[in-house]
Amino acid sequence: MQIEIKNQVYDLYFGLDALDYLNRVYTLTSEESGTTNLNPIIGQGLNFMYTGLESGNPVAVGNFIKAGTNTLKSKPSNRDIDDFIGGHILEDTLSDFIQEIMDFLKECPLTRRAVSKGEGVEDKKTKTRKKPATSD
Repeated sequence: MQIEIKNQVYDLYFGLDALDYLNRVYTLTSEESGTTNLNPIIGQGLNFMYTGLESGNPVAVGNFIKAGTNTLKSKPSNRDIDDFIGGHILEDTLSDFIQEIMDFLKECPLTRRAVSKGEGVEDKKTKTRKKPATSD
């Protein structure tokens, strides 16, 4: 997926670095661990971001952009990302952009399974087969 921010085109890539970034951004702690972020161990950052995208949260959009550009040498600044998202809000196109993001995540090898859960995607283990038609 490519996005253009301030006349600069960025190729977003969702590999392990992007997932690791999300696990660090979306902090998950327990009472026993105190302030220790358990999310890098549990790995739910993608799910938290996706839930934010489903609700139209602009912070989730920003986290998607930051995660997807994590491996690039030249990254958009926080201010440029804010302006980019703000532009979509002002033009009333944020929901369309979020749908593009969600479609992109459904196609990426490392994210497609996690984000497709609960959306009617057949699981091979629970797939039911139709009985063949019989002729009487």
